[in-house]
Amino acid sequence: MSKREKVLEELLSNPREMSWTAVVSLLRSRGWTCEPMRGGGSHWKFTTPTGESRMAKRYGADRIVRLDLNKIRELIERGAG
Repeated sequence: MSKREKVLEELLSNPREMSWTAVVSLLRSRGWTCEPMRGGGSHWKFTTPTGESRMAKRYGADRIVRLDLNKIRELIERGAG
């Protein structure tokens, strides 16, 4: 099993939090764009290949929490990315 497959499996298992860099790397490998919101700060915009977008907040140096992971997981499970 590749590292990306392991990260996807972890994301789909409803974790409390995950590594920010691992999630961003996984999403970019699936064709998503991940960009910081205008004005800087900790909020980022994630856009699927189909054009749907969600906002997520980066916590600390390298964490993303369940609330934002659930939004991303729902898009993946619907087939949007």
